Amino acid sequence: MERCSFFLLDNGYLVNVAGLSCEEYAESIYKEYQPQRFRVGEGIIGLVAETCELQHCRDSLSDPRFEWRNQQGVSSPRSIISVPVMSTERELLGVLNISHPEADYFNDWHVRLLHIYKNMLGQLISNCRLLRQMEQKIANRTAELQRALDEAMYLKKRFESMSMIDDLTGLFNRRYFYAQ
Repeated sequence: MERCSFFLLDNGYLVNVAGLSCEEYAESIYKEYQPQRFRVGEGIIGLVAETCELQHCRDSLSDPRFEWRNQQGVSSPRSIISVPVMSTERELLGVLNISHPEADYFNDWHVRLLHIYKNMLGQLISNCRLLRQMEQKIANRTAELQRALDEAMYLKKRFESMSMIDDLTGLFNRRYFYAQ
């Protein structure tokens, strides 16, 4: 495998969130990196997102799905496999894409291994999202509890003060002297 990248589904687009090549990383040091994006249905990656089925390109030079790239002189890897990454609720999270510069490089063993890997990746992403949601709920609940504690402390001090000061005269009463 020359390159492995992951495209996360975001508002109808698949955005490359992992898998920069060495050249892209070097370029990103000198300029703002703009991740590669595909619409759902666009190219092999978009087709995977649309159908939720594995797409295997054995040779991009003879594959009609890559004619536009070949005509424009854009270099692309020869062998490509793209698989959907699903959540535990069977919701599409993104597309895992692997490639190699040689044609007909990937075999059935690679495909089976990729199915296992994509399932593990989907489970990890789902668990990470659930963990973040839980952390947010905990943070919100902690803030609510802190506000309630602050209010309780304020009321405690206020009632203590009220119990030690005479309402009519505004002078300290005997409870104040006992506490002192």
